[in-house]
Amino acid sequence: NSEIKIINESLESRVEERTRRVELQNRKLKEYAFSNSHEVRAPLTKLMGLIDLWDKEGITDEEKIFLSNNISQSAKELDDIIRKLNDQLSNEDLNS
Repeated sequence: NSEIKIINESLESRVEERTRRVELQNRKLKEYAFSNSHEVRAPLTKLMGLIDLWDKEGITDEEKIFLSNNISQSAKELDDIIRKLNDQLSNEDLNS
């Protein structure tokens, strides 16, 4: 009987520890998703607006150059954000 009680207590302790780890992982993943969605949204929205402007009739070659430069810059910003977020996630120890 005492052995069974010790085994049960050990199992309960392990379950509690694993539950704590899963909850921590979920919290970290939620933080990542929140950060990702907000940081990525800004340059993505800018890109979408610039592309809409590009599609307008009557824009001049000078305006196309301006839009092209801004599209390129926004794409680089988006790439930098995604790389940074991926680096953070791959460097994050989700087991601690």
